[in-house]
Amino acid sequence: MTYRLLPGLLSTLALVASVELSASAAPAQSTLFEVYGSAFADTFGEDVDVVGFVDGDAIPDVVVGARVSDAGGTDSGAVFVYSGATGALLHEVFGGPGDVLGFDVAGLDDVDGDGIADFAACAAAFANDSGLVRVYSGLDASVLWEEVGPIPGGLYGLTLESIDDVDQDGRQDLLIQHANAQRVDVRSGADGALIHRLDGGLPGFGRALDGTPDLNGDGVADILVGITGVTPAGRIRAYSGATGAPLFAIGGIDPGSTFGYSIAALGDTDGDGVSDFAVGAPFERIDGLLAGRVRVYSARTRQLLHTLDGGAFGGRFGETVAGPGDIDGDAIPDVAVGSLVEGPGAVRVFSGADGSLLLTVFGNDTGSTFASWFGGSLEATCDLNQDGIGDLIVGAPSDGSLVDLAGSARAVACGAAVAPGDACANPEPILGERVVAFDTSSLTTSGLGAGGCGAVASNDRVFLWSPGRAGSFTLSTEGSAFDTRLAVYRGRDCGAVCIASSDDVGGATWSRVDLHDVELTDAYLIQVGGAGGASGAAQLEIGPFGLGTNYCPANANSTGVAATIRATGSVTVVPNDVVLFASDMPQNALAYFLISRTQGFVAGPAGSAGNLCLGGDIGRFVGFGQILNTGTGGAVSLPIDLTRLPQPTMNVAAMPGDTWNFTCWFRDAIGGSPTSNFTDGLRIDFL
Repeated sequence: MTYRLLPGLLSTLALVASVELSASAAPAQSTLFEVYGSAFADTFGEDVDVVGFVDGDAIPDVVVGARVSDAGGTDSGAVFVYSGATGALLHEVFGGPGDVLGFDVAGLDDVDGDGIADFAACAAAFANDSGLVRVYSGLDASVLWEEVGPIPGGLYGLTLESIDDVDQDGRQDLLIQHANAQRVDVRSGADGALIHRLDGGLPGFGRALDGTPDLNGDGVADILVGITGVTPAGRIRAYSGATGAPLFAIGGIDPGSTFGYSIAALGDTDGDGVSDFAVGAPFERIDGLLAGRVRVYSARTRQLLHTLDGGAFGGRFGETVAGPGDIDGDAIPDVAVGSLVEGPGAVRVFSGADGSLLLTVFGNDTGSTFASWFGGSLEATCDLNQDGIGDLIVGAPSDGSLVDLAGSARAVACGAAVAPGDACANPEPILGERVVAFDTSSLTTSGLGAGGCGAVASNDRVFLWSPGRAGSFTLSTEGSAFDTRLAVYRGRDCGAVCIASSDDVGGATWSRVDLHDVELTDAYLIQVGGAGGASGAAQLEIGPFGLGTNYCPANANSTGVAATIRATGSVTVVPNDVVLFASDMPQNALAYFLISRTQGFVAGPAGSAGNLCLGGDIGRFVGFGQILNTGTGGAVSLPIDLTRLPQPTMNVAAMPGDTWNFTCWFRDAIGGSPTSNFTDGLRIDFL
């Protein structure tokens, strides 16, 4: 569970929060119910949690915080409890003016012995920001006990989380962050008595908290603590629930990544009998792009099990994490991740077995100036819709579906998942420039309309692309093993507008689209399908448009067209990320690339059917793994190392200011007689 400051979003309307039920704002197959705040800047959904059985129907219920609701006076804050079965309002409680009650909330089992589950909330600004934690009765919302922070400005309770019984009294207990004191209190859920005090002595200690099943074999639940203020990258610590003693620590890797911003116990994902956990780092860079990352660790060995990467520039993937249990039926718990600044916000669920994407759910895109921040709070729940699969509660504290910034909370049915990329409602995310290999054999239709893009047939794959930079890009399916069609849509949902399409470039079976004027924050759906129902192994390559300049004509080869060469990557030397591509060649032919500082033109060298577009000293990329086969797609690609460019007597490094020229040689057969051929030439001026 996590907290978040939204500066400047204070409510100016003295409206009492209300809720409505809706299933129309999200894919119908995934929304069980959705509830809303009603006043500007309520930040309803700032935090959400699952509470046990409040209304007696044996289905878990839901608690939602709205920290700057004005229901009890300006910025009083409010907390609401809803039926997990129907979304009906069960209880509402309000803070006093300026308290910001509901900054964080926590669901509890029955702590007062009346057979009804109870709940807790923080009023972070109570008494000059000392902070206040209250535990409420689920029966009538009366206060069972409260604890006021001892230090003005201490922000007691800024993060709250329930934990299974650590003092062995048969009732759940509470983890309470004392933010500016840099410590965490463990208190009895029954009466608030202090059980342990974890003194971190580090900034951001307790930024994220979670209780986890027993880690050290003593039969008592243990404690996970995120520490974001530790330089350079953040840290997490595990503590004994029985004694409060530290058990282990894991540090972040990427400076500034805020590793430990979120944390969640998942259950046993690696089969060693100990519950594992996920840690979010929403400001970590992926290939140099700020996107966010989540790591899944074995609690027994502390070994990294999976790395889950954000798919949108600036998306803050890993802002929240949760353990929804097993949603794909493989008996291994899975992991849910919030990416709250990815468009209107998104939640993705990944396999605990192999880290593959299982499900994507997006927030409400209302057209408001403000993003919804869907996924800003996230909690796993037991089965709400009785389909045998765990579900999720997702907060969107800036959702403007009813009123700008009023917020919302949605119950999501994880059991309604479709295969990633098999529908426009669940696209597979791609960030930046890369090559993605996939298979379309088992896919169906996506639900995207043709809309001027032509017929992208069945067995299509859908990707959600975040460019990561502004500029021009080339998207192509070179290297695919079947006749592909490619369409690009501007937007992120099934109603996105088609802007470009391609089928069979230059008589080949692959497709290419060039996109210009791409903005940093744009989102695109990319659809790859097969012509005439074709399917199989495919490749989508996204790179910069127009790296280098083509020169020198190539002769037609046995396919009836001339082969071409192109490149992707940076024009600067330092990134060392250039990839050469050659296409429109015969199938299953031997091929390799050549390089020279000098351009040239030699017709039919050594009896070849082609033109050699190089002169001077010519090097050949014929080292290990560099002699290629064009395969069924009639194309090859090769990442080249700019520090080791082949020349006749040695390898040399490309330097800023150098010009290098490239072509590709390949086997061919003209009129049934074996020969060779060449692509055209490509000149790259490096900076």
